[in-house]
Amino acid sequence: MRWILVLALALAGCVYSVGRPIDPAKVATLKPGLTTAEEAVRLFGEPSHTIVAGDGRMTLMWTYARSQAYGSVSGQSLQLVFRAGVLDASDPAMVVQSAVSAPTAAR
Repeated sequence: MRWILVLALALAGCVYSVGRPIDPAKVATLKPGLTTAEEAVRLFGEPSHTIVAGDGRMTLMWTYARSQAYGSVSGQSLQLVFRAGVLDASDPAMVVQSAVSAPTAAR
């Protein structure tokens, strides 16, 4: 019976995350027309998604999500578009941050 209590207490504080947090300071170093896809991968790690369009554009996406048992869920995503291997000046870096509060207990 005691192990059930220990397990319940351990799970109550569990944190689960996917990906790596996206550092806004690193995003600020990106230079459209100069930053290469290879440099972006060095900054943010391997992207979670890569899309290559028929016109040669390549979109790299990074995502990060974090949740706590019985707690909040938050996340970030970064999308960069490259043309000929260089960050596209016409499509600025997009960082989306979101947070969702914990569900309320049923009444």
